[in-house]
Amino acid sequence: MNSLIGERLFVLREDRAMSQAAVAAMLGLKDRQSVQAIESGDRSVKAEELVKLAQGFKVPLDFFTDPFRLSQKAEFSWRKSGAIGKAEISSFQEKAKGWMGAYRALAEEEGELPVLLKRIGIGERSSFEDARAAAERLVRDHFPADEIPSKALARVIEDDLGTLVIMADADPGISGAACRTIDMNVTIVNRTEPAERRNFDLAHELFHVLTWNELPPAYFDGEEAGRKQNRTEQLANNFAGALLAPVHMLEKHRTGDVGTAEWLNRTADEFGISSAALKFRLLNLDWISKAQADAVPEAALRNNGRPARKAEAPLPFGRKFLSAFATGIDEGRISVRKAAGILGVTVDGLRSLLEAHGFENAFDL
Repeated sequence: MNSLIGERLFVLREDRAMSQAAVAAMLGLKDRQSVQAIESGDRSVKAEELVKLAQGFKVPLDFFTDPFRLSQKAEFSWRKSGAIGKAEISSFQEKAKGWMGAYRALAEEEGELPVLLKRIGIGERSSFEDARAAAERLVRDHFPADEIPSKALARVIEDDLGTLVIMADADPGISGAACRTIDMNVTIVNRTEPAERRNFDLAHELFHVLTWNELPPAYFDGEEAGRKQNRTEQLANNFAGALLAPVHMLEKHRTGDVGTAEWLNRTADEFGISSAALKFRLLNLDWISKAQADAVPEAALRNNGRPARKAEAPLPFGRKFLSAFATGIDEGRISVRKAAGILGVTVDGLRSLLEAHGFENAFDL
């Protein structure tokens, strides 16, 4: 427990830009060496000192004691519509941090914490063409030959690109987010949205993860109607379109009716993207002119030319994410009730969730 409290204190002190001497004064200690000893795990913290730390830093007491709580600074970039406010985003973000903290603690114990190594060479001076070329390279280097990228997207992001994918039940208006801590990268996608929307969001957020140092994304991506997206978001959109519909695969579908509503709807379904996104992709490739694009009515492309339908949602969270919980429960590192509480389900709901992902007999009551 000493090392846990010391690590949490160090993270919090650094985040608040406080000196060890200032923390010593908060605790009523004579010198900063005592704080240094706490942070290194060489000195225990008395109960009354722990209360003073929580009150002084204005954090819950379990910030210092709960091993499954995310103590590291987490950065987020949210993809949302104007229909949802900052309070709802903030509430969902705290829930997401709970998932991330628990996963980090469980996966780190198993040596399974994703490590992002990939960079794609995109920065402030990069053009939209550069972003599209980077996406095409990524497809050639990491995706199975001739497999539609959307079908392998989540698997490649997790297995090859060191980024955890969480399929979440989110409020309407929240499409997803890119998130990172000092040692973990996460993409969150609203699993209740249509498949073509989820795929684009996942590819878009991947761009932010891969370019965070070079092009730090805004907290909100500016997707609201009537608001022009900034250049980083436009780069992300160009990247996502090329990743999901690489030109060497599109060539196989290049027929005489390319760019018509019928062709767009048919081909978009094949690639798992929206017809509107595919039309934008054709414009970028100069396969159609702006006049041709404008001639296709938006109504003809809505829902890829079909009546509105209920989205077929993937299973919640994702197998890689839940495997950390299944293993942690099996090895006694997290209780069933603690895991269920973090995931926001009942104990029976947790059992059903794990079994749906293939973890049979995950635990016994």
